[in-house]
Amino acid sequence: MRHNQNEYTKFTQDKLGVVGLSYQNWLCRNTNARLFFTSKCCDMSNQVKRLNAAGLVVSGKLNPNWKGGKVKLRCSICRREFKVSISRSNAKYCSMQCVGISQRGKSKRESTKVTKQCEICSKEFNVYKCHANRSKCCSKECAFKRKSLLVKGENNPAWSGGLSKFPYTYDWLQVSYKIRCRDGHKCMNPKCTNHSGKGKIEGHHIDHDKSNNNFSNLITLCTVCNTKANFNRKYWVEFYRKILTDLYGY
Repeated sequence: MRHNQNEYTKFTQDKLGVVGLSYQNWLCRNTNARLFFTSKCCDMSNQVKRLNAAGLVVSGKLNPNWKGGKVKLRCSICRREFKVSISRSNAKYCSMQCVGISQRGKSKRESTKVTKQCEICSKEFNVYKCHANRSKCCSKECAFKRKSLLVKGENNPAWSGGLSKFPYTYDWLQVSYKIRCRDGHKCMNPKCTNHSGKGKIEGHHIDHDKSNNNFSNLITLCTVCNTKANFNRKYWVEFYRKILTDLYGY
């Protein structure tokens, strides 16, 4: 005798309540019942409705919170249709890949570089769009040339009217030797960091004027301190003149 599905299911559930087995465990242990419900219940799956605690049907449009289900949208990047819940009805992209493309601003097939012209050699070069404002040169060599031009001549913070281009006087070797002998052939900078004694000792013009060979304008320095004196010149001029005044009364 064949039972219809509803009667067979009710009969089975009542029987299992006495035995103490769950409906799923019983279905797994009985091959014949599994085959029967597999063939019969698949056609009835779409007709099953959800009931609440009061026994009312609340699935789909009968639910008081129903808002229309999923809505169809079109992706702003690939123009493909996709479905989302009504709470995400303002979505613009169908996948994370399209989100990434929107954040980069261009797709993978499009170039992300722009063409610029070198300020030194006038050669065209490609650079990423994010670096377009700060990239001025096509190579490191051109970048070094551009940097030297920016700090050349009057643009240099250590510019003092071009005194470094003037030659030394004809008797500079003799004058420099006398200054070194006066100072004991040592660096006169008390802040000198060249404690090893290595390096050349040379005469230095305090006011950076090579034609002024007065002893009050000359002092013995090592190559390290002589190089430092070319920066922040006002400070070093006052510093070395005070040393000569304290030692020799100039």
